[in-house]
Amino acid sequence: MGGVAIQFANPSIPAAGLIELFMELEKRKPDSTMSPMTISSTTTESEKSVDAGSRTAYMLTRLKTERNPLLRQYLLLEYCQQYPFDIEKEFARRVFQEVPPTSIMWSLEVSPGNLLSRIIRIADQADVAEAYCAKGASDHPYPKMRTEFQKAKR
Repeated sequence: MGGVAIQFANPSIPAAGLIELFMELEKRKPDSTMSPMTISSTTTESEKSVDAGSRTAYMLTRLKTERNPLLRQYLLLEYCQQYPFDIEKEFARRVFQEVPPTSIMWSLEVSPGNLLSRIIRIADQADVAEAYCAKGASDHPYPKMRTEFQKAKR
């Protein structure tokens, strides 16, 4: 993010922690300004895995120690979003346990419906997923997310 600094008058508010976490994860992302073709022709596999591994290691370490429920929710969803095909069943199931279907964190995802569908498929807990989606479809604070939960429920 090239030297952008955001300071909050009260750094203990949830938004401050979320911005700090977001910026830390952005620093650890592989260079997203390069196209996949440029990355594959100029970056070795080990260089790419070091970049991604650094971000992954940070997320997994932070998940073990993070006490703020909103930041834990963000980390879980971000981890599942980053590895759409490789997330372990354990992480998919943790989403159902730790991220309420009414959480605002769902609204921060780029493609929440796709993420939700993958989590449901990988978690392989039809009854849990059905109840989770029903709650999100009826109670999520944002209409767009209620629609995403309704679609995933089918």
